[in-house]
Amino acid sequence: MIHQEKFTVRSYEMDVQGVASVPAICNYLQEVAGNHATELGVAVDHLFKKNMTWVLSRLHIQVFRFPFWREEIKIETWPSGRQRKFATRDFLIFDQKHNILVKATSSWMIIDLKTQKPIVMPEFMDEIRLPDRQRAIDDSFPKMTLPKNPNLEQKFDVRLSDLDINQHVNNVKYIEWALESVPLDIWKAKILASLEISFRAETKHGERIIIQTEQNEDIFLHRVISEDDQRDLAVLKSTWRDK
Repeated sequence: MIHQEKFTVRSYEMDVQGVASVPAICNYLQEVAGNHATELGVAVDHLFKKNMTWVLSRLHIQVFRFPFWREEIKIETWPSGRQRKFATRDFLIFDQKHNILVKATSSWMIIDLKTQKPIVMPEFMDEIRLPDRQRAIDDSFPKMTLPKNPNLEQKFDVRLSDLDINQHVNNVKYIEWALESVPLDIWKAKILASLEISFRAETKHGERIIIQTEQNEDIFLHRVISEDDQRDLAVLKSTWRDK
């Protein structure tokens, strides 16, 4: 019930600081989650046959060290809990000396493709045994705080390359957009320590989105909204520390 995979950091996965980028880390997590779901018989392509799909609701990442270029890392993931409409999955990323580089936890919903609404966890999910293991991050996912006085703003148009298999914007893109609003001087002097995100609504090709960001020293609150109808798409909190 604990899935393991190894990755080697590629040159195109690095950021300006010469380490694996935050989107790269999130893509690793997304990949191992999907591969483990395939082993368990509950992957997206399995659910499509039942007119359902997975949607990521919450993600919380804590970074102790980002892996370097060409470094081999190992990721472990496991289903860590289940409620009426949510299932949680946790992650640990290790270096070759088995030091923990990253901890993460996530919350997922199953959506009915016809109604586009979340449903109660189907009975087949009860067949998946939860391992007797402590959660990577003990997070109950309380409601996140919106920025009250945003002083930074970015706008983006949703491109075709931003979409995923569900035909809406891939969750990692929201993270890319939000972190783009962090000033360059922060990127030069600091490194991301933690990231939390709550996904609120889907975004589709052709939409224009706005990132509103409020800085309070080393903590940034990010709000992703649609320019057309001002609906909330995602809320993020990024915390930074000195290099």
